[in-house]
Amino acid sequence: MAGNLRALMAEFLGTFAWVFLAAGVVCSDASLGGTIGPTGIALGVGLTVAGVFAIFGSVARGQFNPALTLGLVATRRLDIVQGVMCLVSQLLGAALAGLFLAKAFSHAPIIAESPFLGVPMPEGVGYRGASLLEAVATMMLAMAVYTPGASEQSDHPSTLLPAIAAGAIAAAATLVIGPLTGAALNPVRAFGPALATGYWHQHYIYWAGPLAGGAAGMGISRLLFEHQKI
Repeated sequence: MAGNLRALMAEFLGTFAWVFLAAGVVCSDASLGGTIGPTGIALGVGLTVAGVFAIFGSVARGQFNPALTLGLVATRRLDIVQGVMCLVSQLLGAALAGLFLAKAFSHAPIIAESPFLGVPMPEGVGYRGASLLEAVATMMLAMAVYTPGASEQSDHPSTLLPAIAAGAIAAAATLVIGPLTGAALNPVRAFGPALATGYWHQHYIYWAGPLAGGAAGMGISRLLFEHQKI
């Protein structure tokens, strides 16, 4: 029981940090007139993702992301009940992060206008293209998280290599597809700011794409690395 509570608390805190910091750097950039820029945003997102996995990755079971949680359930690394509990913790963490952002930037117009507290949104691509881009990027994130260095068969699984790999993928994805989709790679990354602002335009993209990509990435990682006991 205590282990489950620790895991769910790690899910909550890690998701809160992911949403608060990754969306927060977008908010700061908008508030400062774009002075942080795309490279700065990508660096902020990459460092956030790396930090979250390095700090909480060895305790959390659903990996702060419904797309990764679904992949774990689909590959039978996590049972359905635990998966649902992780999802609830992730939604709560994201919701709290959105509310904190709304409070922190209550003086700025970005709550009622773009970027709506960092809500990811498609630009220049349709919903099919945006969903595909999010799926491919999330697939790469899932494979990064479940590298051989993350072996869950080990008594002391290392979180350093997966954290670095996940942060690098998140930063690169933000640079490459950020201008097109916002590069959520995580449904609750979109959910938190959307809940706080009430801006749900094409929100389904950020569930359909990452969920498909996460499940695919987890399955591929098993095929590639199963001989290394991932």
